[in-house]
Amino acid sequence: MNLLPEIIKKSLVDPCFKRVESNQVDIELAKLSVSVPEVFREFYKTYVGCFNSKKTGFELLDLYDDSESIITETKVCREEYGFPLKYLVISGYFGNSVLVYDAEVDLVYNVDFEGGDELLISGDLKPEWKSFKLFLEFFFG
Repeated sequence: MNLLPEIIKKSLVDPCFKRVESNQVDIELAKLSVSVPEVFREFYKTYVGCFNSKKTGFELLDLYDDSESIITETKVCREEYGFPLKYLVISGYFGNSVLVYDAEVDLVYNVDFEGGDELLISGDLKPEWKSFKLFLEFFFG
């Protein structure tokens, strides 16, 4: 399957970004208690990071391979802010904000913790990107 945008292959050519043990991704995703779309799964089965972008100050986190990861940051936001299971925190904190992925409907949000978190939980926050694939194209483009 090749669901990932071409720009990612061009941006992440260095072998240091290639994930060696892709089977571990399914084990780690199970810890999040949410089903994710295939493009999300394929990205993290193929690449290991943290990833920087020239277009944003956010750092896209690895799923599990660092002390600050999607797993750790999602758990913090679930415990501290009451994020529902469907939301995955995919970035580190930047300017009191994080990027959040809605795994149920494939949307990406820029969530600040000055009311944006409450809007996200209530369903009133507008997404920044209409899919994880579009987010990746922007982030790496």
